Amino acid sequence: MIQKPNKDRTTTPPKGDKIKDIYLAGKVTGIEYEKCLRKFDVYELLLKSSEYNVTNPMHHISKHASWEEAMEISMELLKTCDAIFLIKDWINSKGAKQELIYALQHDYEIITNF
Repeated sequence: MIQKPNKDRTTTPPKGDKIKDIYLAGKVTGIEYEKCLRKFDVYELLLKSSEYNVTNPMHHISKHASWEEAMEISMELLKTCDAIFLIKDWINSKGAKQELIYALQHDYEIITNF
C-alpha cells in the first residue's frame, strides 16, 4: 500500500511499497547539460534500484529544445505518471514548480526524500 502524504502532501517512499510510475522534476535551466543529465540519472538509478518505474525527462528532450518545447514535452510525460519526485533543487526551477502544481491538482503522490 502506498503511504498517504502528510498534510503538506509530501512523503518519503515507504519501504516495500511500489508506485507505478514516478516523474523526476528538478532544475535544468542554467545548468550545464551534461552535469544536469548526470544529476537526473543518479536519481533515476536510485529510484529504479527500489523497483520504481522512473520517467526521466532528460532522456526525452533535446538539449537544443527551447524552454517552452521542453515544458510541453515534460507535461505530457508527467501525465503518464502516478507520482512526482522533486530533486533537491526543484524550488529554484520555474518548470518544476509548474510540474508540482499539476501533480497537486491531480492528486499525485509527492516525493521529496529518498
